[in-house]
Amino acid sequence: DNVNVQFPDLFLPMNCVSKVHSRNTFARKYGRRTKKTLHDLFEVSRGKNIYKYSKMNWTMRTEFVPQNCCPLLCFINSKAGGMQGISLKEELKEYLNPYQIIDLSEVNPEFALAVFSKLPQGYQILVCGGDGTIGWIFDALRKCYADLSVDKDMPPVAILPIGTGNDLSMELGWGDSFTSGGLALVLENISNAEQVPIDRWE
Repeated sequence: DNVNVQFPDLFLPMNCVSKVHSRNTFARKYGRRTKKTLHDLFEVSRGKNIYKYSKMNWTMRTEFVPQNCCPLLCFINSKAGGMQGISLKEELKEYLNPYQIIDLSEVNPEFALAVFSKLPQGYQILVCGGDGTIGWIFDALRKCYADLSVDKDMPPVAILPIGTGNDLSMELGWGDSFTSGGLALVLENISNAEQVPIDRWE
């Protein structure tokens, strides 16, 4: 892939990704062999193994991630903003490892969070979507860190607004919309952004 490593602090090196080979697995729920494979989503939920369909078929080799790197995990709702989500997904690939870009129409975010939460130096999140997508990721974060008993702070979350409702993005200074071609500036701002806590009503 033709990747411009303009932001090495956000970029996950290619050698940090390890493909998972497909083979039959045992589904506890049914007590029999199934056609599902290891690249199907393995979700930890209240101590039980649950298998759900997912196109994610890799794991991370954390020992190869540079200590000065805090990789950016991007969640993109490709169905948001009309065709803008699809074009933005391709634009992200110009700056990041494709494995850092999670299309929410294909992959459950909890799997990606479980993988990235293993990074000892931490990671950052960019949510590409509107208020609904951001709420989805916040819920997934809370569930992932509770279920996996991860003893560390949750990662900071930045927003790239491409949804129809972008109130939180405006409140935090990320704007009310995104213009194609401005992605490099967004990534630069992520590297320099101030982290602020927020309260979430339930």
